[in-house]
Amino acid sequence: MGLNITEDKVVEFDDSHQKRVDTSFESNPRVGKVGQLKVYHLLRRNKTGDQDRDGNPLIYALKEMYGYRIAPVDRQRFIERAAAVLERINDQIAADFIMPVPSSKPFCAEFAQIVADVTGIPYLDSAFIRKRTVGEMLAQYGDNVPKQLNKSASTRYKALIAGWRDAHARQMVSMKDIDTKIRPHFDPLALTEDVPNIKGARIIIVDDLMSSGSSLTSTCNALASTGCSVPAAICFLSGLS
Repeated sequence: MGLNITEDKVVEFDDSHQKRVDTSFESNPRVGKVGQLKVYHLLRRNKTGDQDRDGNPLIYALKEMYGYRIAPVDRQRFIERAAAVLERINDQIAADFIMPVPSSKPFCAEFAQIVADVTGIPYLDSAFIRKRTVGEMLAQYGDNVPKQLNKSASTRYKALIAGWRDAHARQMVSMKDIDTKIRPHFDPLALTEDVPNIKGARIIIVDDLMSSGSSLTSTCNALASTGCSVPAAICFLSGLS
């Protein structure tokens, strides 16, 4: 069951093919790694070479971004299929909490709640993790261009830093505003003062889309000082393959 995209950016569920997004039980879930973190991808993006950037419009529609839309019935079908894929590996998921990565869009938290419902593992709100400010990012990264970057990535890094210098110091930094080629070199998340007692807890983090994996890494980094562990992550949609 694949993905169609109309000329006016309506995303549709199509059970006659597996293009753009493969929702089949034969292909899903896929298991990968981000660093040492095990990641389950419930639905799989695949390349078709079209102008609609393959499976990304599904996430855009679910998050109501860039003018993409999806009918409630089609939205529910994609979510139900992801939940059905998750049920197939439910016995492999062991944790004390399910937690979404911090996101300004509600879909990630919505899907994390679905994962919690399917697995029976309690949901943990990620509100105790905040976005860092431009001032905080400049203080840490402003004068430290990584030596291992190639010329193109170094140029993008310097351009980002220059943009931050022109921005208000209290402006919040979002991962989506950082070019995917240089995201792994930044940690835009930090803990608030209201961190729950999660010392010793096992937390599975949930994201909507695998891109560079930086959102997962940054969330793990933010959690590192709390004494919890992150045995795995679950993504609604895989990276492009």
